[in-house]
Amino acid sequence: MIMIRKSLLITLSFLILSCAEDDSSNLNQFHTVTTLEAEVLNEGGVILKGSFTKSEGVVTDHGFKLMRENEGYALKAISLGKPEKAGNFSVEISSDLESGRTYYYQAYIDVDQERIYGDTQSFTSSGSKQPVISSVLPLKAHIDDTISIIGNYFGERSHANIRFGQVRGQVITSSDTLVKCIVPEAIEHAQVSLTMSLDEFSVNLGSFELEQPVITSFSPKSAGFRGILEIHGDHFDTKIERNRVKIGNAEAIVSASSRRKLVIVVPDEVESSFSKIAVIAQNQETLSTDDFELIGPEITEVASSGHSRDELIVRGANFHPNYYQNKVLFGEAEAEIVKGTTNELTVRVPDGPYPNREMEVFVSVLDKTANSISTFSIEDNWRMISSTIPISYYGSPGTFVIDNKAYLVCRSADFTDPNTYLWTYDPQNRTWSNQEILFDFNFYGDVVGNGQNGYMYTSTETDNFWEYSATSDSWTKKTDFPGPRRGYATTFTINGKIYLGMGVEVDVYSGDDYTDYYVYDPSLDQWAQISDIPLDIWGGKERRNASTFTIGNHVYLVGGASNTGDKDYWRYDPSLDQWTELGDFQYAIHSTSSFELNGKGYLANGDPIGGSGRNFCWEYDAALNTWTEVDPIGNKGRERGFAFVIDGIPYVGGGSGSSYSNVEKEMYIWEPN
Repeated sequence: MIMIRKSLLITLSFLILSCAEDDSSNLNQFHTVTTLEAEVLNEGGVILKGSFTKSEGVVTDHGFKLMRENEGYALKAISLGKPEKAGNFSVEISSDLESGRTYYYQAYIDVDQERIYGDTQSFTSSGSKQPVISSVLPLKAHIDDTISIIGNYFGERSHANIRFGQVRGQVITSSDTLVKCIVPEAIEHAQVSLTMSLDEFSVNLGSFELEQPVITSFSPKSAGFRGILEIHGDHFDTKIERNRVKIGNAEAIVSASSRRKLVIVVPDEVESSFSKIAVIAQNQETLSTDDFELIGPEITEVASSGHSRDELIVRGANFHPNYYQNKVLFGEAEAEIVKGTTNELTVRVPDGPYPNREMEVFVSVLDKTANSISTFSIEDNWRMISSTIPISYYGSPGTFVIDNKAYLVCRSADFTDPNTYLWTYDPQNRTWSNQEILFDFNFYGDVVGNGQNGYMYTSTETDNFWEYSATSDSWTKKTDFPGPRRGYATTFTINGKIYLGMGVEVDVYSGDDYTDYYVYDPSLDQWAQISDIPLDIWGGKERRNASTFTIGNHVYLVGGASNTGDKDYWRYDPSLDQWTELGDFQYAIHSTSSFELNGKGYLANGDPIGGSGRNFCWEYDAALNTWTEVDPIGNKGRERGFAFVIDGIPYVGGGSGSSYSNVEKEMYIWEPN
């Protein structure tokens, strides 16, 4: 009995298992999925359709598989979720479709963790639907901000192309209803058109605008070069390198930036003491309402005295950090700046001019100037009083003095003017005036004065001697010079009489040198020949434009050398009509100027034979018959200049260290300490 029961149980179990295997393998015969014909929409998009019948088992999902190729990988799996009931189902696809392309699709259901597909169907697409824009937020923003484009039919693939004008923005989010994009750094203008391209569609999203930067304030209101400024406002760029700040036209260094604050360094290139601040950000420029003020220089310490060309230190504050862009004046004279910092300048005291011995020192930075608290005293004994005399005196005929005014025959400093004038210098007001000379004369003639009138030898054949009256301001022709016509003669005056001699024949290329001398008596308007200077006895008589000065009742003649051996100097005694050689000067020299002061003679400037212009001044003591070098005249050598004495003050100037084309415009006075 027991054995019968066991056999029956085994048989039933087998039958049950056999039935279970048949149900699983034949599941599809109880659930039918059908892929129906799609409906292609004229306005774009497609409606996929399908149906299923339900028998046993649980349907957990249903939908479609969309493919580019038959039996290919799914382009898109569209899940419609768990169906409420069996029957027809559909879905509309509005985007990510290419016009004219054939797509394949299958309907499906999921039953008990198994997906069942219907047959594969196909359709030829009319394309996607035109995207619809609901909103673009914001349409005004900053570089690197994110804007959101909200709407429909954008597609689920990241293929949106957003352009700000001609520049493409970076898309960071893309879905069928939302695209997010970063405002590009390379945006070209503050206001541009905003467009979105999706496959064959291009949508105008409107006008996009960058936020305008605003300056509300800056502090401090004034600072020195390389000072730190904070600029407050809004809509600056958060990246330092995308902000530009200018003070006037000078580009500043931006050291820190945020949306509401910029920190800058005042640049060395600021061009004015008062300037607007400009911020260039977000492709736009904005100006401050107030001016930024560059703090002016201050002088706290400078030496009380010094010589020209001395190096001195000027101490203070707020000097230009580029030392050569400071300007330092000693009175009217600009100094050379050797080196410097913002609080210390090493300068070389200028040569001049110094109209007065005492002066203030000034430091100018841009359009602001500081002056020294105390005055500076120039210690040069020969003091330059002008660097802009209006005359061009280079070996010109000469000078004379009448009633504390000097008269010079020379050309104008204006080289376009071909005329030669009689110039008058008035030391009381330091002014120059001129008058045209109406008779013919040669440049290598001679001018001399006797304290009452001036006289000119014109070096012409006739009408060659004229007298100038300062009282009538006129020239009168006098008796012609009786000797052979000559140039570069040497003249002097003593006891009211005029002496003229020496020089060279000028009618031939290599003319004879003369040693003869003549005296003119103004009271008689007569000439008489006197003793020749006996230069030929000593082996050299080529003397031209020698220098002379009068001490007591004697005249002294020196210079005018043509050879290295022409060092001898001479004394003339008019009472005896006698020339006496006194010895040798230190150099065989020519192109000098000379004057007498307080019973001593002086020889200034000139060229030693084989040398160049010198700035020395030599003093002659007639009682001791000695020469002593005294104070130098300025800091550069010169030749063929002028010299005269007015009211006990010697004046020296003009000439050149090189040639007629570079005639100096400086004039010095001698005031020994």
